[in-house]
Amino acid sequence: MARNRTGNYPVSGKPCDVEYRTNRLTVLADKARMALESIDPAAVSEGSVARGLELVAELSDVIKQIAGTKPAKRSYSKGGKQKPEATEETPKKKAKKPAKVKNISQEIEAVDDTMGSLNITGLDEALDAAAE
Repeated sequence: MARNRTGNYPVSGKPCDVEYRTNRLTVLADKARMALESIDPAAVSEGSVARGLELVAELSDVIKQIAGTKPAKRSYSKGGKQKPEATEETPKKKAKKPAKVKNISQEIEAVDDTMGSLNITGLDEALDAAAE
């Protein structure tokens, strides 16, 4: 286990570790309370079970205090640094407009009309028509 930066204790002070340990302490205190309640008071010396239950109740109060004073978790905002607002020097980019989609049959008719008016029958005539 890694050593703590501020001392030689092998205990981490991270908020997640403190939260985990306080949760474990709460569970263990509940188990101890249930174990003491299951003992018959007549089988042991007078008042020992009652004293054990008092100690477990005090332990539960201390655990609640520890849980209330644990360090705050870090919060990481999504997106990182905030972008500066657009000014006259840095205008916002304009959104691109989507290209208009034409009906394919209309495009075919348009090509047929232009090709029909040229009346091209050979390669030489096509080159002449392209030159014009």
